[in-house]
Amino acid sequence: MKSLLLVLMMGAVVPGALAQETDAFSHIGPDPKTGNEIFIAIGEFRSSPEKAWQVALEAARDGLGVWLAARPTPVRNPPNLSEMLRLKIVPDTREPLSSQEENIDTGPNGSMVRYSVQVTVSPDHLRQFRSKDRLNTGTWAMLGLTAMLMLVASFFRLDEMTRGYLTAILGTGGVLLALTICYILWSR
Repeated sequence: MKSLLLVLMMGAVVPGALAQETDAFSHIGPDPKTGNEIFIAIGEFRSSPEKAWQVALEAARDGLGVWLAARPTPVRNPPNLSEMLRLKIVPDTREPLSSQEENIDTGPNGSMVRYSVQVTVSPDHLRQFRSKDRLNTGTWAMLGLTAMLMLVASFFRLDEMTRGYLTAILGTGGVLLALTICYILWSR
C-alpha cells in the first residue's frame, strides 16, 4: 500500500509498477519522458535524522544491487554509495518534503524518523555499470592467466632443479593448484 501511495504522490501510475518490490525497495518503472528507471527506497526508523538518512541510502544501494543482478545482462559489482552520490543516482541532500520524511512519536524515547529516497538510473548509468563489470571480470581473467603461466614456469623450473626425480609429484601438485585457481576464479 505504501508503494502505491508513493507512486500516486509522484504523479504517474505505471503499469506493473508494483511488480518488483520488497519492503525497502520498490521499482516504480521507467519514466516515459526520459527512459530512466525509477525506484523508491525506504529506510528503517531511527532516532536521529542522520542515521535514518544513512539507512535509507544503504537500502537504496542494496536494492539497486539486487535489481542490477536480476537484469538480463547482470551486473555483479553494483556501485557503492559514494559512486551513487557522485553520479546523482540518489540525491545528496535531504529534502524536507512530506513524501520524503515520516515522523512517529514513540513516547519517552522521542521521535523516530525514516526517509524514503528516489533512485533514478539512466541508460547511461547502466552502460557505465556494465562496462565497469566487464573491466573487473577482465582483470580477474588476466590475473588468473598470469597465475597459470607462473604455475607452468614454476613447474618447469622445479623439474629442472630436481633433475626429473619429482616430475610426477610436481605434475600432480601443479594440476591441483591449477584446479584451485580455476575454482577461485569461477566462484568469483
